[in-house]
Amino acid sequence: SVQPTGSKSWAPGSMGSGVAVNTTVTVTGAVLGDRAVASMVGLTVGGWTLTAYGISANTVAVTLVNNTGGTLDPGTATLTARVIRG
Repeated sequence: SVQPTGSKSWAPGSMGSGVAVNTTVTVTGAVLGDRAVASMVGLTVGGWTLTAYGISANTVAVTLVNNTGGTLDPGTATLTARVIRG
């Protein structure tokens, strides 16, 4: 079956090590409690963690955590969230 997906351009800004930044992505069909995954095209180094989950109708929350050990700016990138069902 088709998994609901949404994306947007996102620029979280400079982030210190251990810092988490939150945003939301519109995903038509998402509901509270949905499991989801996120990807961010443009992250150029390892050490980042992305988590995602449905928080309300048509909305997925995404958290980006800097685990690189330094202060970095991931720049502007395309953030994609996909609901996982079944």
